[in-house]
Amino acid sequence: MSNVLDEPETFTFVELQQQLGGVPGHSILLRPTPGTATEADVMRLLDQRGVRCELIDGTLVEKEMDWKESVIASRINRKIGIYLATNDCGETSGEQGGIRLILGRIRFPDLAFPISRSFDTNDSPMVNSPRKPSPISLRISRSKC
Repeated sequence: MSNVLDEPETFTFVELQQQLGGVPGHSILLRPTPGTATEADVMRLLDQRGVRCELIDGTLVEKEMDWKESVIASRINRKIGIYLATNDCGETSGEQGGIRLILGRIRFPDLAFPISRSFDTNDSPMVNSPRKPSPISLRISRSKC
């Protein structure tokens, strides 16, 4: 797993923001120290404080979603749901469905459309909370399933 603090160029908070993809500064948690956070920290904050954070390269970033993003995700979800009603090739999840992309990297997308013909809970990167696997996996494709 890459760690943002392993990069010798990371000296300022602005550079840290850039390495995290330009997330707003108020979303970056400073405890644990950026670059040292683990999946256990994500679970602890979710369980103890109800704070939903993404884990990006050892740094916790608080997940935010405003009204406009929620409306857009809901509209897309509705359209995908109509398609899935007659085409059994995937599921959708909202902002509460976390995805373990790789060990040490957890994201909570506003909307996910995992395409799969069969769901296996043992191999799934999806999580309801980071410790509870959900039976879907993530793949994006333009093809008809």
